[in-house]
Amino acid sequence: SCEIENSISVAALGTVQDITEKKKIEDSLRESETLYKNLFNNSPFAIGILEKKTQRFLEVNNTAMNLYGYTKEEFLKLTAFDIRVPAEHNVLEHQLSAGNYSTDTSIRKHKKKNGDIILVEPSISEIKYKGKQVYLITITDLTDKLRVEEELNQAKITRQKDIIEAQEKSRAEIGMELHDNINQLLTASRIYLKN
Repeated sequence: SCEIENSISVAALGTVQDITEKKKIEDSLRESETLYKNLFNNSPFAIGILEKKTQRFLEVNNTAMNLYGYTKEEFLKLTAFDIRVPAEHNVLEHQLSAGNYSTDTSIRKHKKKNGDIILVEPSISEIKYKGKQVYLITITDLTDKLRVEEELNQAKITRQKDIIEAQEKSRAEIGMELHDNINQLLTASRIYLKN
């Protein structure tokens, strides 16, 4: 035991590993994740991730929260059925059971938290997210666009009716004018010829 206390180390063995490349990759992954989160959260389109098995929302972006009026916590308690109008629940069930939910991009009616109905056009992709099969859904709100188109169509129809009415009125006035003037001219001509 005395020898160990007085002994001096003459050599040491160790390893050194260059982790520069590993740190670059980690930084790159962190930057990529931050970029993805920013793109997802700040997209001008409402985006949600819906679990295929339960139809429950796993993630939504800021635009979706603003559009529908739910907080993130509220959204994550909802299913696809909660935002579809009740009249379309059978359609949704059929789409899911037939396996064509992601291919049917027809315009749908969705219900906001305050009860307002909006018309949306979805774009749906099936992906894996955190080990689960999910639908990545991008929603385009068409409510205002379709309302404006309907108003323009109504204005066009009203304008066409006004034009037709104006033409008919004009024809009636011309007819009256022709009828009255020609009768007077014929009567005057007849009297003139008799004399």
